[in-house]
Amino acid sequence: MVLICAAGGGEWTTAAVCGSFEYALLTIRRRGEGNYTVRKSRKTPSDDPLPRAQTPALVPGSGLAEPPDTHHEARLQEGRYSEHFEHAPVSLWVEDFSDIKRRLDSLKRNGVEDLRGYFRKYPEEVLALARKVKVVRVNEATLRLFGARGTEEFHEGLSVIFGKESYDVFKEELIAFWKGKPLFRSEATNLTLNGDRIDILLQVTVDPGFQDTWSRVYVAITDVTALKEGIEELRASEDKYRRVFATARAPMMLVDHDSGIVVEVNEGVCRVLGLAKSEIVGRHFAELFSPEGRERAGALLRSCGKERDFSAGSLHAHHGSGRSVPVSATAAYIEVGGVRHVSVCLNVANEDKPPSPKVAGRRALQREILLKRITGREREILRLIVGGHTNRAIAGKLQISEKTVETHRSRMMQKLDIHRLADLVRFAVAAGLTP
Repeated sequence: MVLICAAGGGEWTTAAVCGSFEYALLTIRRRGEGNYTVRKSRKTPSDDPLPRAQTPALVPGSGLAEPPDTHHEARLQEGRYSEHFEHAPVSLWVEDFSDIKRRLDSLKRNGVEDLRGYFRKYPEEVLALARKVKVVRVNEATLRLFGARGTEEFHEGLSVIFGKESYDVFKEELIAFWKGKPLFRSEATNLTLNGDRIDILLQVTVDPGFQDTWSRVYVAITDVTALKEGIEELRASEDKYRRVFATARAPMMLVDHDSGIVVEVNEGVCRVLGLAKSEIVGRHFAELFSPEGRERAGALLRSCGKERDFSAGSLHAHHGSGRSVPVSATAAYIEVGGVRHVSVCLNVANEDKPPSPKVAGRRALQREILLKRITGREREILRLIVGGHTNRAIAGKLQISEKTVETHRSRMMQKLDIHRLADLVRFAVAAGLTP
């Protein structure tokens, strides 16, 4: 037990420390000559502590444990947080908005309720408030992001970093905090000290312990420039190919490989089928052809896949007027982002103006001459190609290898001076080499 006494003002206080968890307090007050009053109380650490002047000092060797050095622990913890802040992989800022808070509170007292409307009426106020921001600290990632060699150079270049778009975002940030929102997020654009434009994802929050003053505001900035550039390139590429698809004279459509549903068509397909785009998209590919050719149309889609990326066949499309339109179809397998599609190109035999008898006779003679160049086996394979059979199916039917089928097809195209499969199918249909 340790006894500590303190006196003053006619009053004596005695503290009896019985351990590290409890002590008794005796207060003796002098009431007059020879008269005293005694008050006893028991305290625990959960109670209010003794006044600093009366707090019992721990005596070495008394058996009482030394209390932890809370100031030292706080310094260590602060050092760890400071190190994490400094070496964080994203740009971190600590800012002081206290002058802004005082100005906005003044506006509220003066009857301003709609801050957006106020800024619309007095746009110069946004710039004036931006000048009241005090940048307390930034980390190393911030210096690297904006190309500053040190904090001094960074602070001197703040006027370069923030452009007109930055002030528009800053206005929205103030409006969010005015409405009591704890966190503000937005995409924004800044400039580096070299003048290079960077796209950023901005996150700003007021420290919960400083809501009354806004004297501590945390800012996190993520550089999304590369991501934005990639998205823009992808969008530009998609737009380019969409325009090529839409304006191509050749009838083209995009079909979902697994379901067979038509997902996109161009004007060429609408012209061939005599239907509006809305009447084609959403229907099954096979429904666009005559009943006797629907099985062949389905086989055309099924034949496309990872093992074989294209196929062709001769079909009869069903026109909106009810007539049948003979077409040769070429299907190509496309897989983008895990989604499987088939691109189908239609070639209509009688889409153009019928040739004169003289021209038709000359073309027939040319086809006859060309047909003499290919062998009987090649003609047999060509008929099967027109019928929509794949190399594997042809090989199985003729009891030959797929490589042999491919060789025959390549030789035919070389002999006929034809370079596309669709043209080969068109030639075969015109020459009467149909199944």
